[in-house]
Amino acid sequence: MAMMDYRNAFQFDGKVAVVIGGGGTIGREIARGFAQCGAAVAAADIDLQSAQETVNMLGYNGREHMALCADITNLTSAFTLVESIVSIYGRIDFLVNFAKRHVRKPALELSEQEWNEVLDTNLKGTFLVAQAAGRVMKAQGSGRIVNFASISSSLGLKNASACASSRGGITQLTKALAHEWAEWGVTVNAVAPGYFKTNQTASLVCDPQKHADIMSRLPMRRLGEIDETVGPVLFFCSPLASYITGQTVYVDGGRPVD
Repeated sequence: MAMMDYRNAFQFDGKVAVVIGGGGTIGREIARGFAQCGAAVAAADIDLQSAQETVNMLGYNGREHMALCADITNLTSAFTLVESIVSIYGRIDFLVNFAKRHVRKPALELSEQEWNEVLDTNLKGTFLVAQAAGRVMKAQGSGRIVNFASISSSLGLKNASACASSRGGITQLTKALAHEWAEWGVTVNAVAPGYFKTNQTASLVCDPQKHADIMSRLPMRRLGEIDETVGPVLFFCSPLASYITGQTVYVDGGRPVD
């Protein structure tokens, strides 16, 4: 067995990373992390302009990056996305499923349409892209998939029934795919963020009462910084995590232990 090169464990030269939701705040930072480590990045988003802005920010690292528009809730669109990436790069080494939809509303006020939109994007979309990429990775005999859950995967957060259901489903989907695909050299893990400084949490931060309530529940007494989501993703894709699969790591300032 070859000796582990710990010093260069995050050197991804020659690798291809696909970031779903690559036009968003966190997705963009994840794309930047892969690019800095030498990977070619395919940033996919329902908003092509946002995905292109991500690619423009990445610049050139010796590999050409690409922006793609995809509606991952649609089977044909998800598979066409993967086919387009493979046609350009010939392979997919890493897939990060970060597309998300959230409706903050009491369960009694949640419409069927809102429920479907959240579940279709978060859970169904994650499955469809993973399925398409999984077929490519099976043929390669290798691959790393990192799904995104959230703290609502394990906590029954108020006014988040649809999101909690979808994210809880992602943790179980991650385990199921990890079990099925391990024999092909494909690992499947998940990252579950807590409260981070994003546009989505801006309203909570601006409300003194809500902000104080959140802080009281966080042992570290602060919101997460965007770049603090990137480390676990890169770790799961590195040789250091080659024997880890089916796991969900919570990046949340310690909330579940509070």
